[in-house]
Amino acid sequence: MIGRPPRSTQSRSSAAQMCIRDRNFIISLTRIFTFLIWLAFVGQFVACIWYYLGTQAEFIQAENRDELIKVRGWIDHLIPNSDLEIKYVTSIYWVYTTLSTLGYGDIYGQTTDEYLFNMGVEFLGVFLFAYMMGNINNLITKLDDDHLEIIEDNTELLEPVSYTHLRAHETPEHLVCRLLLEKKNKH
Repeated sequence: MIGRPPRSTQSRSSAAQMCIRDRNFIISLTRIFTFLIWLAFVGQFVACIWYYLGTQAEFIQAENRDELIKVRGWIDHLIPNSDLEIKYVTSIYWVYTTLSTLGYGDIYGQTTDEYLFNMGVEFLGVFLFAYMMGNINNLITKLDDDHLEIIEDNTELLEPVSYTHLRAHETPEHLVCRLLLEKKNKH
């Protein structure tokens, strides 16, 4: 075994690698959790603006007339006699369906300010959705890379037949990883 470090050194480096992997996983989860909390605060703020805009009315010039027509906001148009709680929950619902890019279309603006605000929130929703999907993708990629790295680092500890046997029976990678680590710790 020339050129190979003693087994105790291998165990220490393996434990250090596992700690680093666990730390990276926790950091990734923390980033996603922080983003979700941030999204809740942003959603609350945007819902309050949407509610305020829904209580406002605007006056527009009537075609071929000299009079002004009053255009009511989305609240007076869609849910005029509802409780404050219903109006608030409807505002929150609108925010998250719009930010998540679902946008069912059941709640929509009536005034120019509501339309402009709606377009801004839709634009923001595309970026938030892309950011969230990117973070989830990075987390999954890190987990897959960690499992593959453990398998690649420890294939020398298995006889070719046993590793082939595990892969031939389509054993999930996380189980192969666990078996490799247990076998390495026994040596």
